[in-house]
Amino acid sequence: EDVVEYKIYFSADSITFSLADSVSGRYNTEGSVSGLTNEEYYWFYVTSVDSNNYESSASMQQKAKPHFQGPKWYVDTDNGSAFGEGSPEEPMRDIQDGIDAAEEGDTVLVLPGTYNRNDDQELVFNVDGGSEPKNIVLMARGGPDSTIIDCEGNKRAFNITNGTDTTLKIIGFNIINGGENDGSGTAISVQGYWGDGSVLSGAVFENCIIEDADGYQQAAINLDLSFAIFRDCVIRNNRRHNNGSNNGFEGGGLRVSNNSICVLDRTKVLGNYTENTGSSGSIWHYGIGIYASDSYLVLNNSLIADNYAVDSESSSYSEGAGIVANFGTTVLINTTIAGNQGLPASNGTGFSNGGNPQNLPSVIILNSIIAGNTPSNDQISLWGSSTSDFDYFAVQNSIFESESQSWWFDSEEDHYDFDPLFADSTYALSEYSHAIGLGGASIEDAD
Repeated sequence: EDVVEYKIYFSADSITFSLADSVSGRYNTEGSVSGLTNEEYYWFYVTSVDSNNYESSASMQQKAKPHFQGPKWYVDTDNGSAFGEGSPEEPMRDIQDGIDAAEEGDTVLVLPGTYNRNDDQELVFNVDGGSEPKNIVLMARGGPDSTIIDCEGNKRAFNITNGTDTTLKIIGFNIINGGENDGSGTAISVQGYWGDGSVLSGAVFENCIIEDADGYQQAAINLDLSFAIFRDCVIRNNRRHNNGSNNGFEGGGLRVSNNSICVLDRTKVLGNYTENTGSSGSIWHYGIGIYASDSYLVLNNSLIADNYAVDSESSSYSEGAGIVANFGTTVLINTTIAGNQGLPASNGTGFSNGGNPQNLPSVIILNSIIAGNTPSNDQISLWGSSTSDFDYFAVQNSIFESESQSWWFDSEEDHYDFDPLFADSTYALSEYSHAIGLGGASIEDAD
């Protein structure tokens, strides 16, 4: 509201001014004046009246200027102004202006439209341009169907640093055409830092679509020393290429590294691809959908499907077209990995997990399906030759197509090897699927 608020402290029998009734005794009195114009100065003074109706001289004047103070700030690319105050009547035009105006815990509400100006890209969340993080809610009012952040092929949407946490929420955006090529993610970068120990940077993305990014030697989303949650999101059709260099790939849609924590909840990673564009010699394609290393990766009720490699070199090879997770902990709950396509020379096309004696991995899989990936004869590759090669290993009530001869396959733990009978290209189960009813309730650690 257009309001000036102030307090006057006094000691008198009574006080008369336009904001309160006369009172007796010693009080703290508050009043407000409405109907003012924001960013214009006003002057206020008071007088006191004693019991004999003698009115004092006016106090010193108090100068004040009202301004919009949130806590909900409005941004409208089509109807806002570069000088807008952020109110519903006078929205801002650029997303970064809304973020900068907001205080910790405020909400920036972005109205439908396509946001592609400089202050709609490379968005940062810090206090007054410094190193202190600012945790707010950035929300698209119309959701991803109507609110687009267009990175125009040479920028990214978000640079999240400075130790933000998961009270920073980004909700309801369609993030397209990421193209930043500084090595930290073409569309989204969440990156912590080393201070007095390691400091994670965090964020929650909800109901967002991240698509059509095209990056040289980097995934669409890069998580480095970070804690990120993707809930009800879609990460799709993002390309990573090598621009003719002789370097391989680690991650196409999403890359997670350096002790990060990444949670995908009801999220889809679809149709992302890596492409060798003219390099000679053997090129490797690792984790085309998701690549994780030295991190904690949790997938719940999620789908990793139709990710693939493009390479004209016959000597090139791929591993984990769906997911590669090395040297960390991987948890798959109620998750499907299907339809991912590696190169003819491939390893663990759906899911590949690695480690070493100094850094043993952990794997937990429950009620999940890894099937229908190509080549079909090598759906899964797990480190080691026994469960003792893992820091923790618990795999139950899941379908692993073509894996019944693998050392880890155990029918007593309700491992199954059969066609799950997907109903269609969404990889939902047909009503005739034998998988229905075979799920388990939980996996428990004996300790």
